[in-house]
Amino acid sequence: MSEIYQVLKSTFKRPVYSNTSIAFRSTQALVFGGFVALFLIVFEPFQISTYGKGWQVFALGFGSITFGVMFILNVIIPQFFYQFFENENWMLWKEVFYSLLNVLTIGAVNSAFFLFMISGVFNWNIYFRFQFYTFCVGLLPIFVIALLRERYDYAKYAKTSAWLNKQRNGIRNKSKDIQSVITLTSKNKNENIDIKIDNLLFIRSMDNYLEIHTKNEKYIIRNTLKQLEEDFKKYHHLFRCHKSYLVNFNQVEEVQGNAQGYKLSLYFTDIKVPVSRKLNEEIKKRLLI
Repeated sequence: MSEIYQVLKSTFKRPVYSNTSIAFRSTQALVFGGFVALFLIVFEPFQISTYGKGWQVFALGFGSITFGVMFILNVIIPQFFYQFFENENWMLWKEVFYSLLNVLTIGAVNSAFFLFMISGVFNWNIYFRFQFYTFCVGLLPIFVIALLRERYDYAKYAKTSAWLNKQRNGIRNKSKDIQSVITLTSKNKNENIDIKIDNLLFIRSMDNYLEIHTKNEKYIIRNTLKQLEEDFKKYHHLFRCHKSYLVNFNQVEEVQGNAQGYKLSLYFTDIKVPVSRKLNEEIKKRLLI
């Protein structure tokens, strides 16, 4: 029994990818809401057309509720609890839990809407029975789909990262300007930092501050990653590989891959630097130069 528990525990802790883009999630909510409304209007399930002359508006109500619930859960709420929804911390249990929460919440609001519109009286028995059936029917496919997607993404990125490491053959790329000294400017006076390029590992953004990681030290200055990105344009090996990270490719030891995408393992630190999926091809080019 303990072995089964350990297997389930390790499975649910597997990292998975979550697209946190507001545009993507808003579009996703709109597509699902539109699909529900269109499906009800075209196929007329549950004898929906018998509910009166305005049944099409009734169908649009279901679609609007679906859109509204998904927009609140997937666009608005993550803005207030962004640490929970960070892609780097997103795991299979979160994916299953939140997908099921979407389904149950949509079902709950739509069933309440249905009961009030049809009878004008709320029936707790019907309501909870509907939710129970929704949970039982929805849990297995949600888990299976999430697990299959995680396995597919893991195999894809693990295979490609192994190929990249083989191509690089463990040789550190060294640019001619590694002895150059760069100035990391701060918006606070007298806080500028001069660092030799070869000592810089990566820079992490933390709201209006930057965490500078070098071989031996860590500094914090007040600035934005966008500004430093502009300052470092002439250095090909200093590149913003993620919305929150700028990395020194001279210090990349190997590339690792899991279901979330690529992660860069650097010399002199145990911190893994994530790579934005939209930059996958650019990262490959820079790693193989």
